[in-house]
Amino acid sequence: MDPRVPMTAAGTPAAAPAAAAAAAAAAPPLMTHPPTVAARPGPPPTPPGSGPGSTTADAGDSPRTGGLSRRTLLFAGLGTAAAATAVGLPLLLRGGKADGSSATRTRPGSPSGTAKPEKTEKYTRLKGLPAVRALAFGKDGKQLYGTGHNTIWRWDPNTGEGTPVRIGTPGYLQPAVFSRDLGLLVRAEENKVRVWDTATGKTVHTFTLPTEQGPTQKGWPTGLAISAGGDMLAANTSDGLHLWELPSGKEKGTFTNASSGPVAISGDSRTLVAGQPLKTLTAAGEDTATVKASGGASAVVLSPDGSLLAFGTSGGHVAVWNVESRSEVVRFEGLGSLMALAFHPGGRLLVGGGSGPTARVWDTLAGKEVGSLKCPNSVEAIAVSPDGRSVAIGLSMAIDYDAKDAVLLWRLP
Repeated sequence: MDPRVPMTAAGTPAAAPAAAAAAAAAAPPLMTHPPTVAARPGPPPTPPGSGPGSTTADAGDSPRTGGLSRRTLLFAGLGTAAAATAVGLPLLLRGGKADGSSATRTRPGSPSGTAKPEKTEKYTRLKGLPAVRALAFGKDGKQLYGTGHNTIWRWDPNTGEGTPVRIGTPGYLQPAVFSRDLGLLVRAEENKVRVWDTATGKTVHTFTLPTEQGPTQKGWPTGLAISAGGDMLAANTSDGLHLWELPSGKEKGTFTNASSGPVAISGDSRTLVAGQPLKTLTAAGEDTATVKASGGASAVVLSPDGSLLAFGTSGGHVAVWNVESRSEVVRFEGLGSLMALAFHPGGRLLVGGGSGPTARVWDTLAGKEVGSLKCPNSVEAIAVSPDGRSVAIGLSMAIDYDAKDAVLLWRLP
């Protein structure tokens, strides 16, 4: 049994309290849980107008609460990896130099259409993107894809070399997410959701969302997610959670009970998480629980086996929640606004980052931080390799704008 599941002193699951409503009675039984103790803190968005082609500017271009026995953790397999998610606020695109300085000199320019990495003591800088909104590793870990403005970059993580695929130019940076097989990129563009073929750079779907006239952001997606199987797309707006089937593009419906905020889909596509505050829902849109203290959630992710839900807030804390028992099992505080979270493939470690600007690794079983990397500027995207040895970090701005090196590849100890 996973020790992060709340237990009674006798070591058996606590009995569920009397249900207050029929919906609660129908949900999985609640379990008692000792009060959460926050773990000690570590060291101290975006509508796009679409355009036909790209400009040349981007071409290179609580301790775990004590008292719970430590039993063997059952690690989830890669086959049930959590679906990709993206969330963010509209950020108007603009040029400029990064405030951070490079730890190494920039090498002479690479041939057109390719990029070579810069290595430092702790990480490798991958060239190509001046800013990042989404990152994803391929299932075998041999490819890493990233996007930020009007280009998809495809790198070999082993050599650090990459090539670009041009896509349309947005007016703003909004949420973006890659499909698990890296075949599709989904990007929010004002009141639209556009789906791109990553191999050709061609648009394969454009979904238009309800909006209203005037300077309003109604209808602009705040979060995106694609199911692990690639057959369902979710986009959240102030009007509700919108779902479509892929590859057909058929609309599955709109759920108004979980509007705004980030979105996540479990590996088996049976559970969705969305809303402000966050709610867990069935695939049919029926809400099963409200995640406590999640009203300021800015990022959310489900563990590979779907048993744990982690969310980060703009207020600077990360909480891990047990989906079955519906209780918080650990919390980390004093982190700055969180923008990106990703579970390690084993399901025990959680990686996150934001305005800190530090990427951190937490052990959700031990309830403590076990690693960190100080970044030159804010962290916007995070991806963990399938073998769990590397973390790709997407920055809000390149270290060297001319080198367009906004992606760091951090090898975990």
